[in-house]
Amino acid sequence: MNKIKCGLLCIVTVLIFSGCSLLTSIIDSENTLEINNLIDEGNFTEALVLVDEYIDKKPNDSWGYGQKGYILNEQDNFEEGIIFLDKALDLDPEDYISLSNKSWALNELGRYPESLEIINQALEIEPDDSILLVNKGNALIGLDRDEEAIDIYNQAIDLNPEEEVAYYGRGMANFYLEQFLYAAQDFSKYNEFVSDDPLSYWFLGESHYYLNNFQEAIDAYEQVIELDVDFEFETVYIDKAYAHFYLEDYEGAIVDFESMLDLYANDVSSYYGLSMSYSSLNNVDEAIAYLKKAIEVDPVVLEHAFYEEAFTNLHEVDEFIELFQ
Repeated sequence: MNKIKCGLLCIVTVLIFSGCSLLTSIIDSENTLEINNLIDEGNFTEALVLVDEYIDKKPNDSWGYGQKGYILNEQDNFEEGIIFLDKALDLDPEDYISLSNKSWALNELGRYPESLEIINQALEIEPDDSILLVNKGNALIGLDRDEEAIDIYNQAIDLNPEEEVAYYGRGMANFYLEQFLYAAQDFSKYNEFVSDDPLSYWFLGESHYYLNNFQEAIDAYEQVIELDVDFEFETVYIDKAYAHFYLEDYEGAIVDFESMLDLYANDVSSYYGLSMSYSSLNNVDEAIAYLKKAIEVDPVVLEHAFYEEAFTNLHEVDEFIELFQ
């Protein structure tokens, strides 16, 4: 199964600071607290300004470079993020948080062997950190080592049963291994923690679709569309239409196929699905009309149409027979 590139989840850095004097320590702690508050709020632009000021004042403190690397990762600037994470690690090679954030950046850049090496270094320092294990699982998925990834995610969940990203990662690994029942269970569990992630609902819908749990698939696809009407994977629309079709809800299928055509004009699967749906409703004229449109887009569909169960009732229709002559 082809893998879909998904954003890998990152860790939140912790406060580590020291001071030479009580006043300096108080000021530094206030600065780090403000920076972390801005990060928690997702205000990375302002946080970056304060981090740069912190680095100017304390150029030999690894914390500032680590935070800047983390913020740049959050802004999808992974190449530059690695530069600052490396600066943090030059100053503090035992900084397992920066190691993990570097692993995250390398994963996003598709540099999975390097990511795995880095995250293993972090785990040597902090072996019982569930989020480090999640990042390792993510690297293993990138290397197509999905069964190993599942073992790692299991370890993360054993350490912290509320580590939601571990369920997400294990769900992806199960999905790629075509273990759709387990995948559906994992994405459902993840959605208990995170209810606004359309990609997770898409994976859930696809898992149910492959299990022929079509109503459950439709429910998940509807969540995707509700959360992101411009969702990047068009299969959310076409699979939702076919799920209606397989439930013999042909009117519902027609609505979805038409919606798909509004988004993707001349989609052959939608024309073909509309033809099957209208044929199943004994609307011969519409069935023939949409089948002709499908053939115009891709003549290969004609090779399958005669044997399509949905077209059995058209076998005595002259206009249908003429298509094969």
